[in-house]
Amino acid sequence: MSSAKSRMTTHDLIDALGAKLSKKKLRSTRELDVLDSRLQKLVAIVRGQRNALQVVHRLPDEVLASIFWRTQQHLPSFLPTPLHGQTFDSGHRNWLSLLHVCRQWRGVIASSRLLWSTVDNSLMPGKPLFTEHELGLLKPHIHRMRELHLGLSKWTESVETVFEALSSPALALESLTIDTHGAVNAGYHLMPLFAGDMPHLRKLCLEFFTAWPTHYFSGLTSLCLHHQQTPHSLRPSTNEFLNFLEASPHLQELILVYAGPTRDREEDVPSPSPWRKVVLPRLRQFSWGKIEDMLHVQRLLAYLSLPETANLYFWGSSNADGGDLGNLIPIDLTRLPCMLGLREWRLRCSYQPVSSLDPGNYLVAFVDKVLYMLNIAWESYIARVPVVYAPMLSGVQKLYVVDSLNVSTDLWKDLFRSLPRLSHLMLQPPQQWASSRGILGALYPDDTKSTIRTGFKAMLGISDALCPHLRSLSIEADPGFQGFYISAFAKARMKRGSPLHRLEVKHLHNPPNPTYEGGRAAGNGPVSPPDTLGPSALTPVEQMRLDMEDRYALEKTVKEVTYLYDQAPTVFEPSTWPTRGYTWTMMPLPSGQ
Repeated sequence: MSSAKSRMTTHDLIDALGAKLSKKKLRSTRELDVLDSRLQKLVAIVRGQRNALQVVHRLPDEVLASIFWRTQQHLPSFLPTPLHGQTFDSGHRNWLSLLHVCRQWRGVIASSRLLWSTVDNSLMPGKPLFTEHELGLLKPHIHRMRELHLGLSKWTESVETVFEALSSPALALESLTIDTHGAVNAGYHLMPLFAGDMPHLRKLCLEFFTAWPTHYFSGLTSLCLHHQQTPHSLRPSTNEFLNFLEASPHLQELILVYAGPTRDREEDVPSPSPWRKVVLPRLRQFSWGKIEDMLHVQRLLAYLSLPETANLYFWGSSNADGGDLGNLIPIDLTRLPCMLGLREWRLRCSYQPVSSLDPGNYLVAFVDKVLYMLNIAWESYIARVPVVYAPMLSGVQKLYVVDSLNVSTDLWKDLFRSLPRLSHLMLQPPQQWASSRGILGALYPDDTKSTIRTGFKAMLGISDALCPHLRSLSIEADPGFQGFYISAFAKARMKRGSPLHRLEVKHLHNPPNPTYEGGRAAGNGPVSPPDTLGPSALTPVEQMRLDMEDRYALEKTVKEVTYLYDQAPTVFEPSTWPTRGYTWTMMPLPSGQ
């Protein structure tokens, strides 16, 4: 009998069990529950066998764990903000649903240290990371922590409790963030932290506190100090701050926001030696925001030596008249090659911020040999630029301009005198053409000074016009573009030996008539019916006629004339803006925080 049973297949056993259960009447509920539980386990075993046949289960557990890791939200270790976009992943814990897929996945997830290396409170600013009870649980594991991002917004009256819990050495700590979200009832001096023993700390973000023991933070690669809401006299002096930087010669990121060496001149003692230089050969980014006095930036830059590849960002409130961007620049630029050799300049003069990213803030940035001056709300800000920035602008070949302020023609002439190598000019006119005519008017040769000698020079290709190498003009024009004025402008410069070779007119709307130029718009714009025409008081027929008249006039004085339709406006901000330093320190908290 036993040998017959051993020869039974799995299907035979299932059939025999089914036949036996159908004949036997079980009257005990307890017995039925036990039997149901055992059958469920058998079903689970069968499902596990079936799942094991799937291709994905042939992957090693380490590979599965790596795949699961990619479904989690991962933020940078320094300034943990999302790398793309400006919102945190509200569903960042959805990866836990993988625990319910199958037994094998649950086992891989439960046993993988890689997937359980972060303790968080939704990874969103404004929330305290830990309750007092949780801080107690954390304390025995401080020596294992590699990152700690601590928000004290709910601990402002009991900060001592937090620092008492963080009193053990943090031997593995690499990145530390302490954000207070405002002033705390603890004084401006940082309390004892990790017994001063943080041998591997390389990344530090610190809010409010302005002083700490000198041996605490050295060898840093990333540093952010922000919102030091204390009297300027309690902030570090320039000499003290240079000493602090000197202890981190491998610094790569330096971010100051409403912080840093901002003492008044008479309080900034002892003054550094005029020959002192702090060399930061690996610095990739220096950002100073919410600048209260541009002279503070100039004072610090005068003592720094930065590499040519460093990117600089300076920004502050543009609401006050009388500001002067010339105050940002030190006299000696020989140790700041990142500010020299500029190839391009993007200048936007505007009363109003163009986006929520820059609420009333000007931005001066030196990024990849491009100078950005954005949201300049007062002419006084750029009045000294032709003189102070002249060494930096002498090699600029491309200038992009928006002028909503109607900057005076005299100032434009001074600006153009500082651009002797300019070859391409792009204008993005505001609603009215007056400012653009003012810009071009500065480049318009003065015919009253025309002589036989100037005409002879023009014949030899020698120009005495401003920006004699200017050969290309691009205009992002609204309907009503004044081609006849540009034609006269080009003709006048041609007479003075500085002809325009190329003119590009970019309309930000669709072409006015599908029959224009054989059914195709000039350039790369698609053909569209008249009802897609952009904002204009002209009918499609009138606009078409105006474009044709403009083009006819322009082609007499410019070699190459191109009309482009349905174009996106030129973006003036750097592709790296806003920086993560700006996002972390200035962007509002997510809703509900």
